Amino acid sequence: MKIVEEIRDAISKIDGAMCETPSELGATGTVEGRARAATVWHPLGEQKTYRVALLQHDDEISESSFGPELEELLEFGAELDIGAVKQGLGGETGDEIRRSIIKNGVDALAFYCSFHQRGTQWGIYIPATSLLYLAATVFDKVPADVNTKLQIAFRALHQHELFHFAVDYMVSQLEGILGRPCYVPARPRLCDPEAGYILIEEELANAHMIRALRGGRKHLRAKERVPALREFIKMQPAGYRDGGNSTSKVVFQQRSVELARAHIECIDGYRTGYLGAVELFRLLPIDNGIDWRYCPIHVVHDETRLAVNPITIGLFEWVRGIHETDTFKNRVRALPQPIQKKWSHTKEKIGQTTALPGLDFKRWKESASGRVYSVRVDRNYRAHLRYTGVPPSWEAIEIGTHRELGHG
Repeated sequence: MKIVEEIRDAISKIDGAMCETPSELGATGTVEGRARAATVWHPLGEQKTYRVALLQHDDEISESSFGPELEELLEFGAELDIGAVKQGLGGETGDEIRRSIIKNGVDALAFYCSFHQRGTQWGIYIPATSLLYLAATVFDKVPADVNTKLQIAFRALHQHELFHFAVDYMVSQLEGILGRPCYVPARPRLCDPEAGYILIEEELANAHMIRALRGGRKHLRAKERVPALREFIKMQPAGYRDGGNSTSKVVFQQRSVELARAHIECIDGYRTGYLGAVELFRLLPIDNGIDWRYCPIHVVHDETRLAVNPITIGLFEWVRGIHETDTFKNRVRALPQPIQKKWSHTKEKIGQTTALPGLDFKRWKESASGRVYSVRVDRNYRAHLRYTGVPPSWEAIEIGTHRELGHG
């Protein structure tokens, strides 16, 4: 994929390709004066260096070109009092959220700001109250702890909005090829006059959300999560509620082709008679998933709506200052010299970003002294790191072959 900042710079030269930020949104993309937004991931790293450029040149074997699952890197703070959350949702605030969902679907709980809009921090915005609402209501009966329910909630909302990013990206590619605007003319032409949004896009965003929730790492595949999400979708308005009917591969691809064609037909002066030569589904960067690393993620801290303490939502963007235990050091010294060098190289890479596909950084298990994560050293070796939350927060505790460390 292309870095969006480069795309934005190019399409801004196309007359009519960019638009102004909606008046109800502030410069951060949040509703003016309502809450604070904190960026937990941005494709541009520190000092505005292109972090994703590093990702594109990873030289290690990877099971996925998209790096780790986002939820592998998420970390929620202290244990949440779910009882206090339910109490907060029991009054007018809970009713307000439910009414908003019935009217606005999933986008009442999260939203995507297009990079076609000027004067805003583009990306995906997820309010903390939305995560709490889903964990305490939609996924309440899912047999999992609160932290896992929050991660499932995050995955659901993030994947819905990520589909909107994929559509935004597709449109920009058409604009770059043809030198003509598509996003700005397509929005009013494709929006349903009564609903005020594009019905088929919301249908597909919800379908993608369901499809994405079927996957994820083992600890997120709790029973009943998908049926619970399907029931939640049924209460949503037209378009959104149709997502449950478009989750099969065939239907999802057919409807995606329709969405792509609809956008192309909004490009003034383009003759659509040649589209038979185009594999329209491939225009959307969604085959085998959407690479989340190219889209910023912002968390809106609006917990005061529920009168609960702020929750800490962080992302392990990198792992630095690793303390090697004596046992670990002894084990490293006993390894062949090439593996020792590869471990040093792994530490350097993970200090830049955890999102390199070759690192395969993932949660491994819980322990009494902290959560254990696993990182790939090379094709045959892995290391285990324990996150304690107390400086130095990371400890290297084990290194060995995949089989020795229980990875098969």
